[in-house]
Amino acid sequence: MTTAPYSLVAGVLSGGVWGPPPDRCSPEAHHPRIHRLEGSAHSPLGVALRVMTLNLAHGRGNRLVQRLVRRERAEEQLGHVADLLRHQEPHVVALQEADAKAVWSGRFNHVDFLARRAGFGQYTQMSHVDGMGLAYGTALLSQGDLREGRGRTFRPSPPTFAKGWVSAVMPWPAVPGGVVRLVSLHLDFSRARCRRSQLRELAADLALETRPLVIMGDFNSGPGREPAMGELMANLALHTFEPEAPGPATHPATRRRIDWILASAHLRFVRHEVLSTSVSDHLPVVAVLGPRTPQ
Repeated sequence: MTTAPYSLVAGVLSGGVWGPPPDRCSPEAHHPRIHRLEGSAHSPLGVALRVMTLNLAHGRGNRLVQRLVRRERAEEQLGHVADLLRHQEPHVVALQEADAKAVWSGRFNHVDFLARRAGFGQYTQMSHVDGMGLAYGTALLSQGDLREGRGRTFRPSPPTFAKGWVSAVMPWPAVPGGVVRLVSLHLDFSRARCRRSQLRELAADLALETRPLVIMGDFNSGPGREPAMGELMANLALHTFEPEAPGPATHPATRRRIDWILASAHLRFVRHEVLSTSVSDHLPVVAVLGPRTPQ
């Protein structure tokens, strides 16, 4: 979920940043680079996989409206996020509204900054909005060895900004096949019809994935309110932690649970928690996943 001053929205929409410009719609745009930071070593996984999802809100903190944020202010805010990541020690973090040198948030890559400040060895990101001085989208930070980067910017959805997903696989010897595919996802906030279309695009892209799957992100809805989300979970054999539970809300302003972690039937939730820390207008969701014991 995001908001912005009307003049800035009008300017960028007239510039056509609902999705990447034509030269970024080639097949290569769906295989984002895996960035490996110099001097870092990946950490092999044991039985448990610790994951987190967080909508970064462009580094503006818990403010609801997107105003121009100076670099110093954005770095200070992202420093609080880095402190949280170091304390929680997740193996993988899924980020949404993660900026890459955007004019409204300090003109620096927030994902690279966080990876270095919090001690993550690798990351991948995609800018689903890229033009007129804006560049932001989804990302994954990892302590493990990321491979096979994939992603997609969904079909244009005017008048709202483009959304999409990014993913990678990571070795995890405890699960069937020895690897898991991790996805960071962001869906449209304004229309159920648009989210339904986006979820069907995602399901089609992942339909042939045979490895265990973890999809994390800002769904801007939930399985109890969104039939298409239940359809995605059924088609990809995914489940989540207490889907019918009323709370806690992950977006305090609307008192709704809209940030989710979905996992394959191969996996079970050992722990699940919504953190009360205020580093964004969304609350971080953390989970510990483990292989499901055969019956």
